[in-house]
Amino acid sequence: MAERIVSPGVFTRERDLSFLPQGIADIGAAIIGPTLKGPAFVPTVVRNFPEFEEMFGSTDKRYYTPYAVEQYLRSAGTVTIVRVLNTAGYSVDSLAIKIGSTTAAVIASGDLTLTGTIEDNDQFVLVGTDGTYTFIPQGQPGTDIPNVYFFQSGSTLTATATNLAAEMTGKGGVAVTSAAAKVIVSASAAGTAGNSITFTSGSTTTTLSEGANSVGGRTLAVLAPSRGGSDGTADLEGSTIVGTWASASLVLSGSNWGAKSLTSYTYVIGFDTGSTYASYIEDVFSKDAQVQKSGQNTVSAYLYKSFKYEHSGKLWDKDDDVTVEDGTLNLAVTYNNAETPYIQSQTINSAKYNLFKVQSRSHGSDVNNKFKIVVLNVKKAGTIAGSDYGSFSVQVRQTGLNDNNLTKDNILEQWDGLNFDPLSPNYFARRVGDRYVTIDANGKLTYNGDWPNLSKYIYVSDFSAIADSESPKTVVPMGHAAVNNPFGSDDSSIPAWTFKATQSNAAGEFDSNVLYGVDYANADAGEYLGPVNSFGDGANKSMSLEDFNGHTDASTLGTTYSDGTEKVTLVLSHIKQRKFVVPFQGGYDGDNPAAPKYTGANIVNTNTQGFDCSTSTTGGTISYKKAINAVSNADEFDINMLVTPGIVHGLHSKITNHAISKMEARGDAFYVFDCGIYGDTITSATNAISALDTNYAATYYPWVKIVDRNTSLPVWVPPSCVLPGVIAYTDKVAHEWFAPAGLNRGGLTTVLEAQTRLTHSERDDLYEERVNPIASFPGQGVVVWGQKTLQARPSALDRVNVRRLLIRLKKFIASSSRYLVFEQNSTATRNRFLNIVNPFLESVQANSGLSAFRVVMDDSNNTADVVDRNQLVGQIFIQPTRTAEFIVLDFVVQPTGAAFPE
Repeated sequence: MAERIVSPGVFTRERDLSFLPQGIADIGAAIIGPTLKGPAFVPTVVRNFPEFEEMFGSTDKRYYTPYAVEQYLRSAGTVTIVRVLNTAGYSVDSLAIKIGSTTAAVIASGDLTLTGTIEDNDQFVLVGTDGTYTFIPQGQPGTDIPNVYFFQSGSTLTATATNLAAEMTGKGGVAVTSAAAKVIVSASAAGTAGNSITFTSGSTTTTLSEGANSVGGRTLAVLAPSRGGSDGTADLEGSTIVGTWASASLVLSGSNWGAKSLTSYTYVIGFDTGSTYASYIEDVFSKDAQVQKSGQNTVSAYLYKSFKYEHSGKLWDKDDDVTVEDGTLNLAVTYNNAETPYIQSQTINSAKYNLFKVQSRSHGSDVNNKFKIVVLNVKKAGTIAGSDYGSFSVQVRQTGLNDNNLTKDNILEQWDGLNFDPLSPNYFARRVGDRYVTIDANGKLTYNGDWPNLSKYIYVSDFSAIADSESPKTVVPMGHAAVNNPFGSDDSSIPAWTFKATQSNAAGEFDSNVLYGVDYANADAGEYLGPVNSFGDGANKSMSLEDFNGHTDASTLGTTYSDGTEKVTLVLSHIKQRKFVVPFQGGYDGDNPAAPKYTGANIVNTNTQGFDCSTSTTGGTISYKKAINAVSNADEFDINMLVTPGIVHGLHSKITNHAISKMEARGDAFYVFDCGIYGDTITSATNAISALDTNYAATYYPWVKIVDRNTSLPVWVPPSCVLPGVIAYTDKVAHEWFAPAGLNRGGLTTVLEAQTRLTHSERDDLYEERVNPIASFPGQGVVVWGQKTLQARPSALDRVNVRRLLIRLKKFIASSSRYLVFEQNSTATRNRFLNIVNPFLESVQANSGLSAFRVVMDDSNNTADVVDRNQLVGQIFIQPTRTAEFIVLDFVVQPTGAAFPE
C-alpha cells in the first residue's frame, strides 16, 4: 500500500491469514487403559482402527480401551493411545514335579500345599487344601486308577448324603447307598484284602479296615479337620463322624457335617498322553491360568509348564524316582518386552562374539510366542566386492510355534544385504532401527538409540562392540547364545530343548526351506518362551551352525563329519544352509496371570480389568498415574481430551483426581470419566462425584450396550467408551464450541440401548447434580441429554461447550504465540500477534462461537516496567455464545377479537 493517500484511487494491501501453527489440525484425544498387546506407557498416535488393531490388538470383553478407540475413530482422524500394564509383578507357591532328573511339569498355585506319591499305572497323586474333601478307595496293587469321590456340601444333611452317594455310585470297586442322612460305602467283601477306605482330612490320613480302630469291633472314630474354614468358622471342628462296619459296609453319620465342607482335595494325575484315564495332567490342571477345567476344583492352581512331548508314549510307574519340590515362583517385578538371546558370530580364534540382540517393540507375555527372528542369506567377509564385511538378511516372522519351514510362517518384515559396517547405508541398525523409549514414574520420557525405527515390530540393541568397531570385520551371524532356562541350572539336560540339526522335512527329505535352530515342531520348545522367572538363568545350550553337519551339495542332507574345521568350511560355503531361527523370551504383562479381570458390575476398587486401584500405592494406581503423567506435558503431546474407560471415580478416585489435576495443569484438555459401575443407582452415581468441583471434566450416566465387532455379540460398556465419539462427531460436523448433546449431534447411533431408560424426573436428578444423562427416546434412539461440567458454581464454564471453546482458543493462540517468543518487544511484534488472533476470533464469532470479543495488546498493558521484565502482555475479552438448553414456550389463549401484543 502507498505510504501516503492524497488523491482518490484504489489502494490494495495484503494481510496473510493463512498461518496455522504446525499440529493444530492433528489434535485428538488420549485414551488410557489396557489392551491385548503393544508398547506400554509410550504415547502412540494411531489414525484408524486397523492401525490400532495391528499395534494394540482388537476388541476384547476384558478391556474397555479398544471399544473407546473404535467409537472415537469413527469421527476423529487421530488418537493417542497409552497402554497400561502392571508394574508390581507377582509371587506364588509352585511345585516342580520331577521324574528322575527330568522336570515333567510345574504347577503354580496361590494357596495349595501339596505332597506327591506315585500310584500304580502312572497315576501321580497330589493332596492339597483348597476346600473340598475326596474319598480315595485303596485299590489292589496293580489295579486301574483309584476311584475319586467328591464330598459335596448341601443345605441339609440329607441332601449332602444324597449328593455324595450319587457321586460315588457306579465308580466301581464299592457300592454306595444313602438312607436317613447316612452314606453307606460297601467294600468288595468282608475280610478281603481290598476291604479298606482311606480318609484324608487336613494333614491326617486315617485308613479304616474291618476290625481296626474299632470300639467293640464295630464302631470307628474318624478324625475331623484340625483347622477352621476360610470364613473363620470351624469345619466340623470338635465333631465326630462315626463310621460303623456292618456286613462289609461303612456307614457315615453325624449331626453337622452336611452344612460344612471338609478341607482337603486330592488330584490324581498322570503323564501318559495316550492314557485311557481322564487324569492326564493337562486334563486336570488348566494351562490357561484364567480357565478352570470343567469338573475340576483347580481354580487356585494352574499348569505353569508341562513337557507334553516328553510325556508322550511314556508310562511312569511307582518305581520311578519321583520328587515334588516346593518353591516360590517369582516373575519380574514389572512389565517387560521380549528379546532374543545374543546373536553370535562364528568361532574366531577359539572365541565367539556377541553381536546384537533383537527386542520387541511391544510389551507383554503375548509377544514371546507370536514372533521369531530368522537370520538367512549369510555371506562371509571377503565374498562381497568392495567391502571388508560380510552380509546377511533378517526376517520378522509371525508364528504358531509349529514348524521350522520358511514357507509355513507369515513373514512380516525382511531386510536384505545388512552388514556391520557403521559407515554403510546397509548398516543393520540404520536399516532396522534401535530407538526405544523409557519412562519414569513421573511420566518423563527418555528416548534412547541413534537410528529411527523402520520396523513395526522390533528394534536392535546391545551392539556396542559392533558400533565401536571392537569386533573383527569378519564376523557374521552364525547362531545365538543360550536361551534362559526357566527351571534352573540343574535342568540343563532337559531333552525338550532341542535344535533342528538338519534341513529335513517331516518325510526325512532335504528341504532348503527348513531352518536350523530351535525345533518349533517340538511343542515343548514353547515352554521356554515366556517371562523370565525366579528359578534363575540356568545352564542351557547355545546354538551354532558350526555344530551342525553341512554338505558340499546343498541339495542333500549330507553325512556326518568328524572334523570340526571341515564342517565349518562346508557350512560357510553354502548359502542355502546358512539360515537359522532365533526365539524371543522374557515378555511379561507384569501381573499374576491367574488374577481375574473384573468388568461391568463386578468392578471393585481392587480390580478393574485386572488392576488394583484401591489405594495410592497399589500397582494399578501407580500404573495409571504413570500413564497419565506420560501425556501431561503439553509441550510434547498435544491432546484435547483424556479418557480412562473403566476407571470409576466412586472406586478409583486416586486415579480420577490425579487425571483432573493434570488436565487443569495443562489447561488445554478435557477429561471424560465414569462415575459408577454397571448397575449403579442414580443416587450412587451422584453421590460419587458430589465433592468434585472442576470445569475440566464431565461424567455421564448410565452404561450402554454396543456390539463387539469381532464376536457380533452385545457388550455393556461405560459411558466413557462412547462419549469421546460423540465429541469427535461434534467437532467433525460443527465446531468445538457446539454442545456434544441433543438429537442433532448427541445421538449414539452405535448404541443398542442404555442400561436404564431414564424418566424426566430422573434426568432432572442427574442434571441437578452435574451428571449428564444418557436418555432413550422412542423413535430417536439413545441420546446424550446433557453437557454440564463438574463445576459447582454457576457460570459460563459450567458447560462442556464453553470449556471446549476455551480449550480451542487457548490452543490456537498459544501455538501461534510461540513464534513470537524471543522476538523484539515492539509495536511490530504486537501487531503480528493481533493480525493472527483477531481474524481467528472473527471466524469463531462468525461460526456462532462468540457473541463478542476484544483483544488488547498495546501500551496500556505493556507499560515500561512490563517491557523491562521482558514480558509481552495481551488481554483477550470474550463473550461465549450460550446454548439453548431450556426452551420455554408460553401459549396464551385469548378471546375472539383481542388484539395481539406487538
